[in-house]
Amino acid sequence: MYCARNIAPLKKVAVVDEPAAGRRGSDGAQPHKAETPNMDVQAVYEKLRPHVGQSSQRDIGQLRSVDMQRFAVAVGDDLPITMNAAVAAAAGLPDVAAPPLFLSTVMSWDAGPPESRLLADGLAPDGLYDLPVGGLRLMGGGQSLEFLQPVVAGSRIAVQICVKDVQLKAGRSGPLILIQIERTFIGDGEILLRCVETFIGR
Repeated sequence: MYCARNIAPLKKVAVVDEPAAGRRGSDGAQPHKAETPNMDVQAVYEKLRPHVGQSSQRDIGQLRSVDMQRFAVAVGDDLPITMNAAVAAAAGLPDVAAPPLFLSTVMSWDAGPPESRLLADGLAPDGLYDLPVGGLRLMGGGQSLEFLQPVVAGSRIAVQICVKDVQLKAGRSGPLILIQIERTFIGDGEILLRCVETFIGR
């Protein structure tokens, strides 16, 4: 599957640039940091390049209001439209709305590995969206967000993940890899949010 657009683009509502360092789990908690082995950056780059242009789609499932609210409390974004169904209804929504960064901040929607198995960058041992990143230590290099529709509880969400680009760069302390990922979140046939983010691997 490749990254060709097969969904009609929607009108942009807002575009926000956010620093991507410090990814959190669905409860807003920062991951434990363990050690990551050194890797041959050039070899990892050569494994990653063939994945450019490929995409996959995953079913996140139905969003629960309690998960949105727990996240909102954890990150200090507990607005009435997220915490109170009556306020959401008054705004014309069928249920409470998720905080703006809820979908894009969560890296994994399954139970995940035990804390002791997380790598130094907070990722699971199987890497970044199943890409062959080996033992690279990854950090966020920034993200751009397009908010297209409200994300409300009860929606069934799928995410389309596309590898937009992989570049090998020379850093001051040695070679590094820039990985650009686009995630498009779709709910009930509509694009809700588009997130383009860059990860830096060493």
